[in-house]
Amino acid sequence: MTADARRVLAGTADPNSLASVLLATPSVLIYEECDDGIRRLTPLDVTSPRSGPVGSAPTQDLSLALTQRNTVSHGSPVPRALSEEIFDKLLTGVLVLPRSERWREAVSTALVGDWAAPLFHTGHLPYSALGALKAEARTVHRQLVPVWRRRTRHGRVLSLDAALGDGLSLHDLVVADVDYLAHTAGGVFEEERLNTVLRALTPDERRVALAIAYGEGRTWTEAAAAAGAADPKAFGERVRRKAQRQAAEQRRRLAQRSAGPRPCTGISDAGQGCALEGGFSMDSVEAAPRGLRF
Repeated sequence: MTADARRVLAGTADPNSLASVLLATPSVLIYEECDDGIRRLTPLDVTSPRSGPVGSAPTQDLSLALTQRNTVSHGSPVPRALSEEIFDKLLTGVLVLPRSERWREAVSTALVGDWAAPLFHTGHLPYSALGALKAEARTVHRQLVPVWRRRTRHGRVLSLDAALGDGLSLHDLVVADVDYLAHTAGGVFEEERLNTVLRALTPDERRVALAIAYGEGRTWTEAAAAAGAADPKAFGERVRRKAQRQAAEQRRRLAQRSAGPRPCTGISDAGQGCALEGGFSMDSVEAAPRGLRF
């Protein structure tokens, strides 16, 4: 491209970063259109630049982005309404992003980023720089979205104070003192004898039992640590002994119920009565979660 045929553009830029390429007016950067973007010019390269977005559509887009970069950095020299109109043209027309206050803030932040650094360091800015600007704007926008308004792969993240009706909030459903009995009553543990053992435990003890049931610890000490016990070894042992006592009591009651309708098959020499068979083992409860053993 010859000097006569090239399309010369004048745009605004950061005077601190471009002091070596500024004209007499320290807010004007001179650059020309090249094959894959724009190239920076020095005052010696051109004597009478034509200002304005002259050039192909991609070049005009780059020029608009550079102009808005300077506007964001140093304030708008045009009326506010016109400035917002030009900015929205960049937002929706060039970057093809939604029009909203949050997106405007994201693009404004991205404009002063590193997307235009090649122009200042090497004197060349490719058209692909607009893609970098858009990607940075999307990153900033995600950071601006409150956590409770973000979406995951399967749904939306909610704030703990999200209202659920009847004066309840999401926090009421996930507090530390969750009712594990309601959990078991929902059919998770179908064996009522197991529920009876769990009901005999305090909430803290129940957390340890469920921790070992769901594999959060291989031993009672590890389960107690996972449940947040201050002294995992002592507390885990206490829960283990208590759970075993409750399980033994359930086996005893089951044996008594089993003895009632059954005929006596004989009397021992010691006169102790009928020998009872059967019993209750937590291992036999298919509905119990893996790992819950007493």
